Amino acid sequence: MVIVFRSQYAPDVPLEWQPRSCAIVCLRMAFDSLNVQALPIKNLIEEGVAINGYDEKAGWRHDALVALAHNHGVPAYREEFKSMTVDSTTKVISEGPHAKSMEVYGLKKITAEIKRGAIVCASVTAGFGSNKDSHIIVLAEVLANGLYYYDPSGKTAEEGAHQFTTTEYFLSHWKKLAIFVG
Repeated sequence: MVIVFRSQYAPDVPLEWQPRSCAIVCLRMAFDSLNVQALPIKNLIEEGVAINGYDEKAGWRHDALVALAHNHGVPAYREEFKSMTVDSTTKVISEGPHAKSMEVYGLKKITAEIKRGAIVCASVTAGFGSNKDSHIIVLAEVLANGLYYYDPSGKTAEEGAHQFTTTEYFLSHWKKLAIFVG
């Protein structure tokens, strides 16, 4: 699958939304890559806000991004690959005993979905082009030693398209959340 790169800093992204439009831009990359006619990014942002898809503190909600895809006739779903333990007394949440196996399963699922032709949008922490706590990238290919991704925070295709990172680096920044589109 050829991924069509788009930047969240492109002129067609409203200036006030550029720092916080990575998720919508990734969704638009998915639409473009799947040859789906889509609204301009400005309109996708407006539609996403209208369905309460954006929260000032948390950013873009994954379920709203899935709803946006469905609103435009594109199958999509989100999945979490987490395992947590909750101490009911202290209310402290920590990584659960199955965290590693869920991470391995998640990476296998991402690999299989990419091979099937789906576009995979993954939530990551700071370190993938953005200094924000939360960011979304499009995964293009998973290899034994790493993966290729498209980062909407790149201002040009040279900065954002077909970037390589090691599997270890990706896993250390992956929030164990993905949206499968198409």
